[in-house]
Amino acid sequence: MIQSIAIQNFRGITHLDMNDFRKVNLLVGIEQLFLDSAQRDRVLDCVEKFVECLPQKPKEILKAKTQAYLSAQPNLVHRIGLAARNGDVNFDHVAFSELKTFLLEFKPPSLS
Repeated sequence: MIQSIAIQNFRGITHLDMNDFRKVNLLVGIEQLFLDSAQRDRVLDCVEKFVECLPQKPKEILKAKTQAYLSAQPNLVHRIGLAARNGDVNFDHVAFSELKTFLLEFKPPSLS
C-alpha cells in the first residue's frame, strides 16, 4: 500500500510531499465514482437487477455496469469521458468531492 509520495522537479512541481492518503483511495476506479454519482437513479436500479440475473458474472463488473448504464442514457456513448463531455456526468455529486480535493492539493504552486 502506498503511504506517502514525494515528487521533485517534475513538470513544474519543484517539491511535493504527500503523506496522508486516507482521504482518497487511489485504487478506486473512475467507474465506481461514476456509478456512485448515479445512485438513486432508476436506470442504475435496472442495471443492478440486470447484472444480478446474469448466469455468469462479468470479470470486470464495474465496467460492465458502467457500459450497461451508459447504453441506457439518451445520449448514447460508450465511454465515461464522452458522457462527461456531453454533460451527462454530475461532477458536483459528493462522490467526486474527495477526488476533487486530492487533485486541488496535488496542483503545483505554479498553477495557482
